[in-house]
Amino acid sequence: MKINQFGISTTMNRVVTGQMFQYLSFVLLASALMGPALPGISIASYYLFFFRLFAMFIYIPVLAYGLIFKKIASIRLSRAGMYLVILYSYLVVSFVWADDKLAAVSELFILSLALLVMGSIIVTVNDERTLEKYFTLLSFVALLSIGIAGWEHFTQHHLAVSRVNERAWYYQDKMSAWYYNRNDYGFFLTMFSSIPLVNALFPNNSEKYRIFNLFIFVALLAIISENGSRAAMVAVFVVVFICISLYYVRPYIRHYRHHIYGAFTFLAFLGATMVVLLVLGIGNPIGQSSSPSLWARWQLIKGGLKLAFQTIFGAGVGNFTPAVRSLSISTGGIGSPHSWLTWALGTVGIPGTILFLLAYGRILDDLFFEYLNTGNPLIIMLFASLLSFTIGGIGPSNVIRMRILWVFFGLAIASVSLARSRS
Repeated sequence: MKINQFGISTTMNRVVTGQMFQYLSFVLLASALMGPALPGISIASYYLFFFRLFAMFIYIPVLAYGLIFKKIASIRLSRAGMYLVILYSYLVVSFVWADDKLAAVSELFILSLALLVMGSIIVTVNDERTLEKYFTLLSFVALLSIGIAGWEHFTQHHLAVSRVNERAWYYQDKMSAWYYNRNDYGFFLTMFSSIPLVNALFPNNSEKYRIFNLFIFVALLAIISENGSRAAMVAVFVVVFICISLYYVRPYIRHYRHHIYGAFTFLAFLGATMVVLLVLGIGNPIGQSSSPSLWARWQLIKGGLKLAFQTIFGAGVGNFTPAVRSLSISTGGIGSPHSWLTWALGTVGIPGTILFLLAYGRILDDLFFEYLNTGNPLIIMLFASLLSFTIGGIGPSNVIRMRILWVFFGLAIASVSLARSRS
């Protein structure tokens, strides 16, 4: 044990500093998910939420100091993580050819903070206990949102940050907690849904705990149903099917895990290719009057494809909306991508879309392999939620900006790295 000039063990000092950094990471995660529900500071026409203030003025300086001088954390990136880092670098470079520089700066700032949250999880998860703490914190935040949603339902009142509050005459008894609209909240609940479901399924938990988690799952399902979030509802049923199937099928297929590794990367590319060919091959089969939202989503994919083929490299970070509105393709006045694939094609073009699919497919392959190998219930939670993202991600106006997605990416990369460090 080394003692410094102050008589303090440097080993103990590193442990204490690491724990403090871990607690700061928990605060970062909670504030990232709760966003506008927490107070901030208004400067002229700009409003900085607590999350952004905390990230910029406290977390980033502490992170930089800790990594450089104290070595309080180590960075362990899987190949999927490297793909995401390259994609982010590509986004930064795309600023050069982005026409609307202000919009580019705005989206780059939003995505930079989202990746900061992802990175904070990766560098702090050093053991199973820390990983479980993140899941517990995520569950607490989700339960708080469900409580607020219940308050909204029974009182017909809403938080000021919610679009439901702005248009209560139209949405009536819809719920969005602290999210801007019900589809954003539906996606958040979809990503969270695997946690109470798996906790209710696995027999290792106590009967009371399983019943409690089943109640939570039913409650979030009722919220999604009441809100009429179609993509979220389908995605939740995908989560249910995956969790139940893998729970019972694992003993029979675990010995083939080496042979099927890479299947989800292949399926990611196959699915994206089929969507592209379908949109290119036929006209929009959805009537604008019968379902304006689905019709607009189809048109937006066409717009994203046109931008990808015209420029190859995409319109650049933050420039999907102005670029798609400059096209001759009608979208009914909607400019947000409303789909992860549409965003990728229109924003980062063909190279960026390939990078995203490589990262996403690799994360799924890693999670599936580790679940078959270890049977860890935390792994199946992450796998089910991220697989359902392909459907649930067409609900929000821009799912790539939603920090809950990057939280799950971070948890997935961290859990796989942790599992492999033990083997």
